[in-house]
Amino acid sequence: MEANWKPCMRCASLFGVLVCVWLGAVEVRAQVPDTQQVGTPVELIQAGNAAYQAQNWEEAAKLLQSFLDTYGADAAFADMVKKVKPMLALAYIRQGKFDLAEKPIAEALADPSVEPAVRAELRFFSGLAAIQAAKYEEARKHLGGVFGDATVEAGRRMEALVLGGMSYVMEENWPGAIAFFTKYGKEIRASSPEAGGRADILHLHALMKAERWDEAITLARSIYSRLDQIRQIVTYSSQLIELGSKFLEQEQYYKAIAVLRLVPLRSDIVRMQKAKLDEADAELQYALASKNIVRQTQIQTSLKEMEKDLDNIEKLPQFDSGSRLRFAQAYYSMGRLREASLILDQMVRQMPPDAMVESASVNLISGWMSLERWNRAVRAADVYVERLANLPEAKNLPGVLFARAQAYEGQYEYAKAAEGYAEVAKRFPDDELAVKARFMEAYNVLQLEQYAEAGRLLESLLNDIPDDHEMWDHAFYWRGMVFYFDQQWETARAHLAKYLERSQKGGARRGEYVDDAMFRMGYSYFSEALYVRAIEELERFEKKEPASEWLAEAQLTLGDCYAAEGELEKAQEAYERIDVAATGFHDEGWMKRGQIFKAQKDLEGMRGLYESFLKTRAESPRVAEALNWLGWVAKQEGKIEDARKIYWEAIRRLGNDKVRPGLEDIFLGLNALYPGDQKQELQGLLQKEKSSAETRQQSNYFARLGWAEAQLIQRAQPDESRVMLARLGEKVEPKETAPRVIVDCAEAQAQIGDNKGAERLFEGLRKWYPRAPERDRAYAGLGFLALAENNETRALDMFDRFEKTAVMPKSAPDANGVSIVEAEIGGKVALARARLLESSKKDEALNLYAAIQKSKAIPSRLRAEAFLGAANLHAKKGESREALPYFEQVYVLFNRYPELVAKAYWGRGQALEKLGKSEEAREVYSELAQRDDLKSTSESADGRKRAMALGGLIEAKVPEGGEIPPAMTQPGGAS
Repeated sequence: MEANWKPCMRCASLFGVLVCVWLGAVEVRAQVPDTQQVGTPVELIQAGNAAYQAQNWEEAAKLLQSFLDTYGADAAFADMVKKVKPMLALAYIRQGKFDLAEKPIAEALADPSVEPAVRAELRFFSGLAAIQAAKYEEARKHLGGVFGDATVEAGRRMEALVLGGMSYVMEENWPGAIAFFTKYGKEIRASSPEAGGRADILHLHALMKAERWDEAITLARSIYSRLDQIRQIVTYSSQLIELGSKFLEQEQYYKAIAVLRLVPLRSDIVRMQKAKLDEADAELQYALASKNIVRQTQIQTSLKEMEKDLDNIEKLPQFDSGSRLRFAQAYYSMGRLREASLILDQMVRQMPPDAMVESASVNLISGWMSLERWNRAVRAADVYVERLANLPEAKNLPGVLFARAQAYEGQYEYAKAAEGYAEVAKRFPDDELAVKARFMEAYNVLQLEQYAEAGRLLESLLNDIPDDHEMWDHAFYWRGMVFYFDQQWETARAHLAKYLERSQKGGARRGEYVDDAMFRMGYSYFSEALYVRAIEELERFEKKEPASEWLAEAQLTLGDCYAAEGELEKAQEAYERIDVAATGFHDEGWMKRGQIFKAQKDLEGMRGLYESFLKTRAESPRVAEALNWLGWVAKQEGKIEDARKIYWEAIRRLGNDKVRPGLEDIFLGLNALYPGDQKQELQGLLQKEKSSAETRQQSNYFARLGWAEAQLIQRAQPDESRVMLARLGEKVEPKETAPRVIVDCAEAQAQIGDNKGAERLFEGLRKWYPRAPERDRAYAGLGFLALAENNETRALDMFDRFEKTAVMPKSAPDANGVSIVEAEIGGKVALARARLLESSKKDEALNLYAAIQKSKAIPSRLRAEAFLGAANLHAKKGESREALPYFEQVYVLFNRYPELVAKAYWGRGQALEKLGKSEEAREVYSELAQRDDLKSTSESADGRKRAMALGGLIEAKVPEGGEIPPAMTQPGGAS
């Protein structure tokens, strides 16, 4: 999704609400004499004055004008004429008839005998009239006269001053307005905070029009600090948005933020504006009571403007969203996605859902995903679905659901991701994202290692879209990768070869995966230990694709192939060719070069190589590994104290790091440096360090030290070691802990029955370290946990994943094509899988038992169980004759395991009876009953009973298992 950071919003008129002048007509009527009935000069003046006092300006003007028209030229009424002209002028002004007022005002002001108060009033209203007539210089002359007259009431002087400044604004004389308010603003505020507020709003408007942005931002902040004195709350808020938007246009993002952060929420603006309306209404009531006509008019006009402001903003539901979007845009433009996303997050949760909030939600999801804050992206998508999905404007719903699935994928929650992509494809099959969603569903199923299902989904997609579709080649390539990850090497190579052929013919769009496919083909040969073919493919790849992202890994694999073939010099050369820019593979190659020196027993070469590494690659994650090998070299040379020093310095310097390859080896390496009785000394040192780490809250260091101590006592005190690891597991957080520590703690928890704790750690290891070598043990552990819960399907799935991901050596495929991991855990997994398959796939189970029996790397106990398992399975199938040699092998080869030997005797006796060989069975039962080392088993007593039933015990001269072992401390038998 692409973020849309150009929000559109309707704002209230910025300046139309500013000009609060004194021109509103007050509709107040009173009982006045009928003009037609008034004739004498006195009657006309009295009636006119009564109408004036009643604020019936039209009637007053009519009567007073009638007096002047009739008696104005009569010298006898000269004094009365002087008094009538100012009143007539004011009556015309009250009606807004400035043209009619102009003449009587001029005549009145020309009369030196006019009272000062009346003169000031006339000049004040003359100024208003001049403003209305756009005669701004004249207006300022009149208003300046009012302000300069010290005898005039202070409030009127300040109003004259404000109006004088406003005349500059109406004239659009921005320098004049700025100079005026800069000079008089402080004085106006000191006299009347309310008038000062109006002056500030006018001043800010002038600064913005003059594009004096720095002064504007300073004044805007100053006004904000006096917000309680401002009546035009809506106007000021609109000014802030306009000013902030201007800074955005100019890419002055810090200034934009400084302004936009001041914009109140619409609800707060409405609340404050209503409070100002109430305040003004109270003042109006006082003005009415005191018959202050001028103040009445001014407040009534101001009230109308504030009500208009309030009505405007209440009709703008997107005011807040527009303001917040601009605020977020400023942070976004600076690359500060986190702050932008936090603003949008608050916005989309609090504001009423509308088109703008919908757009913001999409931007929010995009922002969190850009930051790889996957969990927040998921929550934002959930909020979108909950609040906005049903809006007519919610056209981004397919993209939001797709993004949510991507966010799950980013958190390695592949099951939820696959489910999310499937929802997009199902709900919106005609959307342009549908095909991509189907592909991504298959890809995430592949990440879950559900290879058959991933393959099915990709096959279905390939069948449903034409081969010129943009997603066809993606699907086709990854269909081959399903075979690859499923370790169907030959099938994978054939499929990838078809992809390369299509690419060469120009069919594959852009050949996006050509280098990837070539590398995978070479690596597949390496995975099958077909090193010669792997070398051919990898060298061809290195030559043809020198710019590939896979080059470094290919060179590393090539070195491994040469090393496996014994061509150590070529291996060194391949490792040395890895570019340092590919830091992980470069450093891995360096480590493997050291192993070549080790194989050549060149300790000096090893030391030089790793010392050079520490100087050249001091910041590498592999530093601990290099130190481990330097300590190992020192030990081999007999320099024990040097080795100890290297290890302890490394442990104390790096021990609290999250994950360091080789670091755990250093902890374990200490064991060999403290032989015999010195183990207690080492344990004391570890405990001391652990106490210090706990005090310093070095959780990773504490975990490693606890793990190392448990490993130290494992042989001598296995139970205590297991408990220590299990308790440590309760404290560790998988995300912060080394995989090796996690898996040992998890296995210990499983062994003491804390299955939930073990599962938490195993799953945590899978999630946070999907490529760690220890993940195979996590799969095995999860399989055994599933087995304990009788979830056979999950157990088999986990065991299969163990087999496919194990980095431990595997046996070569036998005649039945079976290959198993040749280690104790591999034997346990294979044995468990065989037992699970006994009921449904008996032949496959027998093949697994056979593979375990043949593996010399598998511990003898597990091999004995495999023989016994095969014997029992044959017996269950009614194949008693086939079972006999397997039972016999157990007590011939594995006498050190009495409980298994007893079961084998019993099983052989039972099989012989079924074959009708009662005497041979009697002989087997007799031997079972008489062996001292088996007498504690239940089978021994059962064997005695069966022997007696068949004719009595037989004293075996030479039992089938060899000489009957007496009861002794060390039981015999081959291992």
